[in-house]
Amino acid sequence: MSNDLPSPVPPSSPSPMPSPFSRRRLSPTITEDLQELKAAWLWFVVLGLGLMLLGLVAIGYAPFVTKALMWIFGVLLVFGGVLAVGSAFFTGGWGGFFTTLLLGVLQLVVGVICIRQPADAAVVYTLMLTAFLLVGGLFRVAAALTSRFRAWGWVLVHGIVSVILGVSILAQMPEAGLLILGLFVGIELIFSGATYVLLGLQVRQLPV
Repeated sequence: MSNDLPSPVPPSSPSPMPSPFSRRRLSPTITEDLQELKAAWLWFVVLGLGLMLLGLVAIGYAPFVTKALMWIFGVLLVFGGVLAVGSAFFTGGWGGFFTTLLLGVLQLVVGVICIRQPADAAVVYTLMLTAFLLVGGLFRVAAALTSRFRAWGWVLVHGIVSVILGVSILAQMPEAGLLILGLFVGIELIFSGATYVLLGLQVRQLPV
């Protein structure tokens, strides 16, 4: 009887996972679109860097940006108010005539105030934003502590941060009224720009 034992068969190495962007998995149209997207990766990066630069400028000139936003918002309100008043008179036979007319006049008044007094309008809108932060933060804190639902801790932290932010803004009024909107716009531009930069760098690595 032979004592020779069969040699063990070495385990086969697992085959690599195919890329979701493999050419044999994608139709020619999708592959062509991805190639065009990859060729434009630099434009995403340039756009992102430009937005980040604008965000830094907005933060550095927050009072000017805030007033400019209020002025633009006022112009839009005046334009919308004129359209509302005009539509109220052109369709005067229906039951909502006075409601549409009053809303149009209100838009006109608020728009003119924003154009003529953008600093005061910014203070008012900052106070409204502060109220939303405080009310929303307190509601999140109360809901998280009473319900203890899944991931309630994150909601609790979110509510506490909102309350702290609202109290901080309220403690620095009215000076904060000329800064907050410009700062928010600048921060939003910076994060949007960073998103485009990351998108461009990821698109550059597409295997197509």
